[in-house]
Amino acid sequence: MKILVVFTGGTIGSSIENGTADIDENSAKALLDIYPDIDFECREPFSILSENSTVDTLEMLCNFMLSLNYESFDGVIITHGSDTLGYTAAALGISLSWVKIPVMLTAADYVLSMEKSNGRENFCGCVDFIRGFSEGGHNFTGVYAVWRNSGEGVSVHHALSLEQADFFDRFYSFGADPFGTVKNGRFVKNINAPENIEYSLFAENLKGKTIRLSRNVIMFNSYVGADFNCINISGKDAVLVKAYHSGTLCTAGQNTSFAGFVKRCAENGTDVYVYPLKKRDYEYKSVRAIPWDIVTPLFDIGECAAFVGLLFRYGEKDDVI
Repeated sequence: MKILVVFTGGTIGSSIENGTADIDENSAKALLDIYPDIDFECREPFSILSENSTVDTLEMLCNFMLSLNYESFDGVIITHGSDTLGYTAAALGISLSWVKIPVMLTAADYVLSMEKSNGRENFCGCVDFIRGFSEGGHNFTGVYAVWRNSGEGVSVHHALSLEQADFFDRFYSFGADPFGTVKNGRFVKNINAPENIEYSLFAENLKGKTIRLSRNVIMFNSYVGADFNCINISGKDAVLVKAYHSGTLCTAGQNTSFAGFVKRCAENGTDVYVYPLKKRDYEYKSVRAIPWDIVTPLFDIGECAAFVGLLFRYGEKDDVI
């Protein structure tokens, strides 16, 4: 079995010296010693702490992954930092939807030298998923993320469903259970999980293309007293706004009205998107006050997939893809 391993840094690729955790080029590579029987090929397009990820590095990784010949491998493992794992998973889930082998992203909650780190289990979960595919145990291809929450087993998430980790270092799939789990070296699909995640927001098959992501998309969350007049939309193609859990936004007050902000965006030529929305039998009066004729609602989609999807969409709009 041959697996391509792409190192990009993160905690899984770091060590601690004098109380400071930083990139160590030898850290993640030690994971390969777990499997002396597997033919690993290694690449390293860059090595950073993932909180330092930018649209530039996201674009660089997408184009690097698009340049590879996947016919030579049974699977791919990408080691990454946990802070921005959800955004990278979404970007690669869009870019590599056409790939006919498993592409696995994973990370670690602590550096590998610490006994409590889940990095080794996460990496082994990736290998087990690829081995299952290689040996005919399942036929799931495309991009997935692997992570073990504390006190739980190793979970496998659709790349386009992965949300950001919470304060307690736990990853979840948006609105659902994970795609499956790895138990005793074998992948077991969650019976309730869809086999594919597709959203019309995303770009089409990008095989053979060079990606240029938009730098002109911004996003922000709803909160009590949010002053929409403080948001600078000059030169921005789009704004992504997170609604409250019930799909509502403030439409009262002069500076705090989302409806007024939408009209300002329209005058500036900036598109407005609202997420995550769900269809219901009724709507609140505040929701009906929103000018939906100039707002695009996004249903059943999480933050990472929604934001990254717009980076792709407006890259296309600007003729840079």
